[in-house]
Amino acid sequence: MSLSRFRARLRPAALRGDAGVSLSELLVAMVILAVLMSVVMAFFVTSSKTFATNKAIDGNTRTASNAMNEVSRVLRAATPNPKLNNTTDPAFVSATATSVVFYAYINLTSSLETPVQVRFTYSAAAGTITESRWVATGLTGGLWSFPSASSTPASSRVIGTAVLPASSSVGALFSYLGADGTPIAFVSSAIPSTSLGSIASVKFAISSGTSSTAGQATNLVNTIGLPNVGIARTS
Repeated sequence: MSLSRFRARLRPAALRGDAGVSLSELLVAMVILAVLMSVVMAFFVTSSKTFATNKAIDGNTRTASNAMNEVSRVLRAATPNPKLNNTTDPAFVSATATSVVFYAYINLTSSLETPVQVRFTYSAAAGTITESRWVATGLTGGLWSFPSASSTPASSRVIGTAVLPASSSVGALFSYLGADGTPIAFVSSAIPSTSLGSIASVKFAISSGTSSTAGQATNLVNTIGLPNVGIARTS
């Protein structure tokens, strides 16, 4: 076989080797790659959303738990304030659905059992719960006087953030129960002064998150007993 004839027989094979992939093969490869990319992207997006949701739930739970623990701890120390002539002011100075002011022996900044006046109040605009305290002034006979709750407090701090308004799922932030466990009715959005001495327990309900119906919202409810007010619950 001559060299020219041998080269002629090899030419089609060489040409076929330089041809590469066909258009149909390229389209199939692109479709498979697109499917794989969509699966990977869907997994990535789902993982990111799950991580963000879990992080939000954890943050909301911590916020609600911290507020619940502080409010419950301090409210349990609510105590009536003895006065001259054998009279006594109720433990609660004022009580509404979003704010409560009371006397308590919880002054942890001093070695003395000095009572303080405490206010927990909710700001719907800021979505926060703030704790404010006023220090008592000692009087003769072991009695105490307190500044007005409208005066500047000795200390103030935010104990809860991203707190949602009252909803049907958790109810009012603060509600007040009598000895038999029946809620004491509000009059003009507040517990009447004549009923402040009848408060035997306080129901504290907090919802933390972006929405009370959102999956990451945290709702906590606790009925706080008041062992120092001298009212025995009957239910």
